[in-house]
Amino acid sequence: MLKRFTTREALLLFALGALVVGGGLRLAGLAPGWVAAGFVAWLVLGYEPLLHRLHDRALEFYLATGRFDRALALAAKLRDAAFKPRTRDLAEFDVGLVHLARGAPADAARSFGRIERHRHKEHTRRLVALYQAVATMRATPGADRTEAARNALRAAREAVELFGEDAPLCALEGEALLSLGESEAGYVRLRRSVELDGDPVDPSPGERHCLLGRAALATGRTGEAREAFAIAARQVDGAPFVQAAKEELGRVT
Repeated sequence: MLKRFTTREALLLFALGALVVGGGLRLAGLAPGWVAAGFVAWLVLGYEPLLHRLHDRALEFYLATGRFDRALALAAKLRDAAFKPRTRDLAEFDVGLVHLARGAPADAARSFGRIERHRHKEHTRRLVALYQAVATMRATPGADRTEAARNALRAAREAVELFGEDAPLCALEGEALLSLGESEAGYVRLRRSVELDGDPVDPSPGERHCLLGRAALATGRTGEAREAFAIAARQVDGAPFVQAAKEELGRVT
């Protein structure tokens, strides 16, 4: 339970709090006892909510910058520190997302499979089912992927129906369609995903643009494919979709 307070981010926040809160109160001329009381009040009322947000932002930053080892270490530590089963499940979900981003779908599928869905509301259950299906699809060799892709497509469409059009959800639907050989329909959904949000590092560097490039290439849109692969290839080195986009870009004529 206490492990979340021993992460690098937690220790940094503690040090900054000591410097800003404690130092500020001391500079204001308060007696040491009042300074100590003020710092304790900050720890009780402000530290943990700020730490929760800091951990979330840190995970996003590590994924966006391709620091997958650091993201995985943080996500795993937060999971192991979770005291309540539901909180541990949500932390396990983050571990699975990190595995997907770093190109380890089999590990991601195992993480999502450890989540006890009955503990959660429908929205969470649907998301877990979707990402487990996508992880399984990515981990399945191409020749045997049809059934896994069908499951992923069904889960993606159920999620879109529940949550509405969302860039990552549209992309996952498009990816499943592409795996099923429905290239035009896959292109339409991936194109829609990028229209909704053009950020090339969300959910992981180069992911949606690389998928869009594959769909565009499969439907004969060579120029658009080249442009999408180029955007993905400009992201951080070491990310799986970035490397894939560089390879695809080299083959596009």
